Amino acid sequence: MIVAAVQMEARGLDVESNATRACAAVADAASRGATLVVLPELISTGYVLDRDAIAGLAETASGDGTTLTAWRNAAREHRTAVIGGYAERDGDTLYNAVAVIDRHGDLVGGYRKLHLFGREPEVFTPGNLGLPTFTLDGANVGVLVCYDLRFPEAMRLQALAGAHVIAVPTAWVRGFDAGGEESERIEQVEGVLTQANLNQVYVACADQVGAAGEVRFLGRSVVASPYGRAIAGPLSGDGEAIAVAELDIDETARAQVRGDGISPRSDRRTDVYNLETVAPRTRDAATLLAEMERKRGYVLDLHRTLATRDPEFLAIYENFLEGTFLRERRLDRRTKELVYVGVLMALSTPIDHLVAHMRAAVAHGATEQDVLEVLEQALAPCGVARFIEGMAAFDRAFGSPNAGA
Repeated sequence: MIVAAVQMEARGLDVESNATRACAAVADAASRGATLVVLPELISTGYVLDRDAIAGLAETASGDGTTLTAWRNAAREHRTAVIGGYAERDGDTLYNAVAVIDRHGDLVGGYRKLHLFGREPEVFTPGNLGLPTFTLDGANVGVLVCYDLRFPEAMRLQALAGAHVIAVPTAWVRGFDAGGEESERIEQVEGVLTQANLNQVYVACADQVGAAGEVRFLGRSVVASPYGRAIAGPLSGDGEAIAVAELDIDETARAQVRGDGISPRSDRRTDVYNLETVAPRTRDAATLLAEMERKRGYVLDLHRTLATRDPEFLAIYENFLEGTFLRERRLDRRTKELVYVGVLMALSTPIDHLVAHMRAAVAHGATEQDVLEVLEQALAPCGVARFIEGMAAFDRAFGSPNAGA
């Protein structure tokens, strides 16, 4: 894999111009051999913290807005994956988001910034998609955004989930750390190099340059190795440029063993502390979707619904196929059946199926009260009529003083 971290200046609220210039940068990076291009944070709209202005320019995650359409076309034309920051709209909610596009131009998923910086909460809602990883040309790629780097558990979780590369769209600001602008140290870059070393992953940070109002950006885009070395960049603090580096994905595994008896991953004291994570997919999306298509009836409808609504579902689905959750006791049969009861309420599932899963949940240790609470929680999204059907299924499953009334 060859990664390119694009350092560029955004034009505030000029979505079409920013999309055009970002696509030109993708073409430039591809001409240098890049197979993954990382664009800065909020490069679609610029780093403008005006909710009313951003709301009118934000795009849905469907991928058919001005910015995402342009990026998808560029990825397809130049046969390179693209990861870039944009303002996402979901109903009335706005997210500081990232689109993940493969080299075929398909939008394979997204990420919503978990940790909002400074005045960002005035505009955006904290992310709710967790810390997914994506398979791009055989490499597992995690995504973080700027201030997320200040929370080391975020990158550690992605590393433990099998990420080889962490792509980080950023809008680093100047003067944030104690060294000040005149310091020879670049604290943001030092932090990236340290985390890459400690987590044994590649990290590619693509920053904005220039300014947005009183906010001046740091630049200094960089690609770090699993040993914490800068293998491209840091770029200058001024001016647009591209940092390009060839990555040896196998190096992330070699970096996990350093001399005799030094193995940072295996030496972890998980008896004292633990970070839960979903294992990375070993099958590609097409294989998993084909597996799902072999299902029939409501199970197929359920899987299609989850795959559409939840970017992490394919990884979760593979864990089900492999029995990982049951084997590691992270999801027992009781919990699994209760989850099915709740989700099947959201689909037009026949009552017979609901009854079967309710009884299965109790057979594996749930109580009737557990099932009832799941049904009650499903009332708001499912509507009264469906809720009544769910209660009828409950009566059939366990009997009720009112069942014969």
